[in-house]
Amino acid sequence: MKRLAILISLFLACGVCAIGQNMPIKWLHIYRYDAAFTSIPMPDITGIEFYGTEDLARKIVVSTTSTKESIPLSSVEKCAFGPNVPWLEITTDTYIDEIASKEEYMAADFTLHGYGIYDDVQGRLNIRGRGNSTWGLPKKPYRLNFSSKISLCGLKKAKNYALIAHYIDPTAMTNPIALKTAQLLEMPYTNHAVPVNVTLNGRYRGSYMLTEKIGINGASVDIDEAQSILFELDANYDEDYKFKSNCFGLPVMVKDPDMTDDLFAKWKADFNQMEKYVYLENAEKVAEMLDFNSLAKFALVMNLTVNRELNWPKSTYIYKTEGGKYCFGPMWDFDWAYGFYPQTGEYLIDEARCVLYEAGQEYVGGRFFRKLFKMTAFRTEYEAVVTDFLKNKLYQLLEYIDSYAAAIEPSMAWNATLYSQTRYFKEHIDNLRAIVEMRATLIGNAANNYYLY
Repeated sequence: MKRLAILISLFLACGVCAIGQNMPIKWLHIYRYDAAFTSIPMPDITGIEFYGTEDLARKIVVSTTSTKESIPLSSVEKCAFGPNVPWLEITTDTYIDEIASKEEYMAADFTLHGYGIYDDVQGRLNIRGRGNSTWGLPKKPYRLNFSSKISLCGLKKAKNYALIAHYIDPTAMTNPIALKTAQLLEMPYTNHAVPVNVTLNGRYRGSYMLTEKIGINGASVDIDEAQSILFELDANYDEDYKFKSNCFGLPVMVKDPDMTDDLFAKWKADFNQMEKYVYLENAEKVAEMLDFNSLAKFALVMNLTVNRELNWPKSTYIYKTEGGKYCFGPMWDFDWAYGFYPQTGEYLIDEARCVLYEAGQEYVGGRFFRKLFKMTAFRTEYEAVVTDFLKNKLYQLLEYIDSYAAAIEPSMAWNATLYSQTRYFKEHIDNLRAIVEMRATLIGNAANNYYLY
C-alpha cells in the first residue's frame, strides 16, 4: 500500500507541472531511505516511467531535458512536490576545493537562483571564511563581500553577508528560532534568516542560512556611525580595539565603528562607568545608562533558548548612540543553545537548567548579568515582556517553527547526503519545538523566576 501511495503521489505531481509566471517554481522531491535524495524542478521533467513487475514497479525513472535518473522503488520513503529554497552557486577565479582563509578573500563569480521566490541575481563577489569554533568544523561558514551594496533574497542592500553553516545543529533552526523570537519582541536591528543551498566550485556544500553581517550600517545596526558604538562581549577577544572591564573583567571589543585612540578611550570610560553602577547595584544610575526594556527582551530570548554563552560571555552585542542608553542586540549565535549536545546528539535539558551558572562558578559574564537580573526595575520590566510574549507572540513563534521546517525539509534532505546528523530532521524538529514549548511554560510560571539567574 505504501508503494502504491508513492506512485499515486508521483502521478499527482506530474499533473501540476504547469505553473503561472512569477510563481514559486515547484519541485519534485523524492525522499529516500538510503543516503541519497532526489529533487528536480518540475518544469525540467519530461517524463516519469516505471519499470519492473514486483511490488508494482522496481524502478522509477525520471527524465529531464538533460538526464535520466533511475531510482529503486524500494528505496523511496515518500514523494512530495513544492518549492525549494534558493540556490547560491559560487565559482572562484582560482579553483580550490575549499576556502582556506578567514583573512584573505578570493574573487569569484556567483549566481543566485531565486526559483520564483526571490529575484535571480548574478555577478561578482569576494569570499572568505568566518566564525570562531565553527571554522574548525567540516562544514565551513563563509563571509561574502561585494564591491557595492546588493540585495540578496529580499534582504536590505548591503556590501557584506554571512553564510551560517549550522554544522552541529541537526535542525538548522536554532538560530532562526532565536532571531524570530527577537523579531516578535520588536528588538531593533535583528538579523534575518534565509535558508539557501550552496555550491562552491561545482560541489554541493550543504544547507546554509544567509543573513546580514552585524555592524553599524544600514542593513544591520542602523545608527549614526559618527556618534555611536557597537561593542561585542566575547571571550575570543580578537578585535583590534578591546579591553577588560574594570569591575567584572568582561572581554569588551569594539565591533564598529573604526576607532581612533581618543575615541576608544572615551567609549571605554563610558562602558566602565555603566559597569561600575552595575557592580555597585545602583539600579537608579544603571537605568540612566542602560535600557531595561532591551535587557528584558534579551533575557527572554536567552531564557527561552537556554543560551548559556552569556556566562563567558560570547557573541553578546550591546550598542549605544551618544546621549542615549546602552541597548542589547543584535542577537547572535545560538548553535550551542536549547540544551543540545552535538557530541551525543541528545537534548540534555531538564527543569533545573538555568541560563546562568551557579554563583561561585566565577564566570565573568555570569557575575555581571546576575547583578543586572536581580534589580527590581529589570524584573518588573521582564515580567511585563514575558506576559505579553506568551499571550500574544508565542503562537506566532510556533507557527514559524512549523512553516520554516516545512520550507527547509528538502534542503535538509540534501544536506543529509553529506552530513548524516541531519538525516532524522523531523525527529530533531519535534524535539526542538517541544523544548521551546516547555521553556515557555516554565518561564510563564511565577514560581520559576529563578530561571533569570
